[in-house]
Amino acid sequence: MFYYHLEIKINMKTPLLSHSAAAALIFCWMAGAVHAQSITLTGDTMPSGNLGADYAGTTILVGNTDMGTLDVLNGGSLFNSEAGILGAAAGALGTATVSGGSIWGPHQLVVGQNGTGVLNISSGSRLNANDIYIALEAGSVGTMTVDGAGTNVELPPDIERGLLIANNQGSGTLKVLNGARLLARNSIHTATGTPGSNASIQIDGPNSFIQVMNECNLGMTGMSTIEITHGGRLECRQTQMGFGSISLSGTDSRLNVLTNSLSIGTAEPQSNATLTIGEGSSVLVHAGIRLPSVSGNINATSVGTLNIEGSANPGTLEAGIFFGENGLGVVNINHTNATGDYRLLASMAGRGTVNVTAGGITTLANHHAYRGNTNIHAGVLRAGIERSLSGNSDFAVAGSGTLDTHTFDATVNSLTNAGTVTMLAGGTSSLLTVQGNYIGGGGVIAMNTVLGADDSATQALVVNGDTSGTTTLNIHNAGGVGAPTSGDGILVVEVAGASNGVFSLPAPGYLDVGTVRYFLAKSGNHWYLQTRSREGVPAPQASVTCTPTELLDSDHQVATCTVTLSAPLDTDLPINLNLPDESPRYTSTCASPLVIAANTTAASCSITAVANITPNDGDVTAQLSVAPPSVPDAYVVSGAPAQIVIKDATIQRPNGKRPAIPTLSSFGLVAMALLLGVIGLGRSRKLRSKQS
Repeated sequence: MFYYHLEIKINMKTPLLSHSAAAALIFCWMAGAVHAQSITLTGDTMPSGNLGADYAGTTILVGNTDMGTLDVLNGGSLFNSEAGILGAAAGALGTATVSGGSIWGPHQLVVGQNGTGVLNISSGSRLNANDIYIALEAGSVGTMTVDGAGTNVELPPDIERGLLIANNQGSGTLKVLNGARLLARNSIHTATGTPGSNASIQIDGPNSFIQVMNECNLGMTGMSTIEITHGGRLECRQTQMGFGSISLSGTDSRLNVLTNSLSIGTAEPQSNATLTIGEGSSVLVHAGIRLPSVSGNINATSVGTLNIEGSANPGTLEAGIFFGENGLGVVNINHTNATGDYRLLASMAGRGTVNVTAGGITTLANHHAYRGNTNIHAGVLRAGIERSLSGNSDFAVAGSGTLDTHTFDATVNSLTNAGTVTMLAGGTSSLLTVQGNYIGGGGVIAMNTVLGADDSATQALVVNGDTSGTTTLNIHNAGGVGAPTSGDGILVVEVAGASNGVFSLPAPGYLDVGTVRYFLAKSGNHWYLQTRSREGVPAPQASVTCTPTELLDSDHQVATCTVTLSAPLDTDLPINLNLPDESPRYTSTCASPLVIAANTTAASCSITAVANITPNDGDVTAQLSVAPPSVPDAYVVSGAPAQIVIKDATIQRPNGKRPAIPTLSSFGLVAMALLLGVIGLGRSRKLRSKQS
């Protein structure tokens, strides 16, 4: 069966297959013949056999409907003015090897037309073609590997398509390895045509390089995976990734987009693309990253994601980031470098989301004005310059995360804090301003204050909206020697809206400086540090009692244990406890520390007996006591430990009541009944005799 055809159909204009004036140039740079130069075609091919060291023809067909191979070895030179096709029909397999400094110059090359094509170019060999198609039609599979230093593939300029990988539901792979190079003087297109194509490009090894003089259109209707590793490089002009991913890792791995922009996510419906910049790699984009490239359509469904990863040397980005108008752009900062040296140079604008998700420290080294959420799940996000924390963004700090304003005044749109916000690097005058609402999620704000009189220098949290929730203020004394406050005190939290948030100092709830003690107090909407004299203020006594002191090991047997202070404090006071031993005979809600709330004197927990499942297992005792405070003089331990005895309900115990009435067996009961009957009969006879 004669299958191949010369017209390569794609969803674009059909390329012309006329003779090229460049044909003569190929022979000008052919290497001289060496030992065992050969061009050999075997199996289902056209032409076939040994063609010698040099051959110039028209069409080269390898694997028309069956299996065929082409070997161009040891300096062989093959030129064909028409197409070279590997794997023409469905089910066919065409394999070609070009090695040992050999040259192949097809006018147009198809690696997998409807069948499977495999092309290996290695050891300093060359391939020149006007157009290259890897996996052209539905069901086709094509793989082209360019391997080794000095191995080159080149496509000339001004060609209709250039390099196309995976079209119309085909599956195509291009590998450039170990210092090999591919120069496309026009464009690269991957996963094009009918949706369902799969394309892969691998660039691996130092000096492995794909250079594209025009556009890189990647993942246009199908999935594409671009991997740049171990020093590989990809250089394009305008670049877009519609469906799939670009990932870089390894020292000196690079993606350069010159003179134009890089779109991660396009206007194509449901477009979803990811760029990952990993350990040791870098991305340079002269006209910025569109994340995604959506303009004028806030309802577009396209998604664009940028990941920055690594440990010792996280990936670097030199580009502005422009979030798409639909707000579905995401930047994930995932690196673990905790030295504080990593600086994110990119600026960010538009509406999107920034996530800090790993344990590293990221310093923002540019101005930012983006809108949307900034979520610090873990690690540290640090201000590197003024306005590096976006005043338009809503910040949320999780329990393992830290927001560091560093040495700058900082403004955010809103702030939810369940982790740590630190201002400690900023002296005693910087402010953290929240333009909207502040929500305390049990987090901490660390700030510097000169602990002195009312007019002492201090950092402050300024909330222009409302406050809610709870927050601990860690106050660092910046050189104060202590002085009584006479008015409201030192202002540390200023609230313009509804002031429903509760702020407190860490245990024991006060700061001692010299002869004065500073407490945190609310006056009006605001929170101040106020002093009281330490003289004559004894620490409260803390004791514990449990009621009742005895329980049976049956259902609904509960003892309430209460820790009591001898006097209330105006701050929360954590009480350390020695907890009962673990036992299957009871459960406990008691935990250490147990916090006694401000302006109260007691807090409670409970011990509950477990219903008996083992008869005669005896009694057990649960003991609870107050332990010394973590902060000296926070309280004084008073009283004896509380003990609750859980008694075995299966043991019979004297209870002080009258003895139980003895019981008879069934035989005894029958005998007693007979006896009573006889006695009754006798009395009846006597009574009759008297009456008569």
